[in-house]
Amino acid sequence: MATANVADGRQMELIEEIGRYYSEIKVSPERRLRYLLEELIAQSPKGALQWLYGHKEKGIQLLPKLDGLTAELADRLLYDGELELAEDLLRLLIEWRVAVDPALARKVARAYRQRGNLPRARELLRAALKKEETREPDIVRDLYDIAKLDGQDADAHVLLNRLIQADSSPATVSFAYNQRKVLSPETGRTVRIQKKNVLGSE
Repeated sequence: MATANVADGRQMELIEEIGRYYSEIKVSPERRLRYLLEELIAQSPKGALQWLYGHKEKGIQLLPKLDGLTAELADRLLYDGELELAEDLLRLLIEWRVAVDPALARKVARAYRQRGNLPRARELLRAALKKEETREPDIVRDLYDIAKLDGQDADAHVLLNRLIQADSSPATVSFAYNQRKVLSPETGRTVRIQKKNVLGSE
């Protein structure tokens, strides 16, 4: 504790020294706000989420690089076992129409899967999908895994088709082809990739 106090005291001296000799340095309100929010996230994740909710109608979503801060907040909430609060954060970002990092949606959904709550995991992933689903193959893949795990083979076939639309690489086409072999027969569309002439059917 004494060592920490000495270090803190030394840092305050350095801060005062910079302020004394370089008084022309100005910190923009934006940078100071980001710094304080980072500290709030580190010290009180719940408090940071409450603060965001308190300013949901005041344009805080326009703060640059908010996605990085909210991803950090989600990680802290999940680490603390606050899954429901992490979901609240995700829904807040969707409501704000802020670009949601697919990794964030997948982390929250994965936590629900681990709890055995497949419907909630599926709901979150679908909500996080953008209109251009081709940009989010990882989320489509997770939705497929949930459908397969839940025994919803018809949905699984549809999601394999969407996965190919999202990522038409030979590896993904081969994955879809092999997966159809273990699903119940359905009338899913034939999946092709023209360059390699790889065919995946049921």
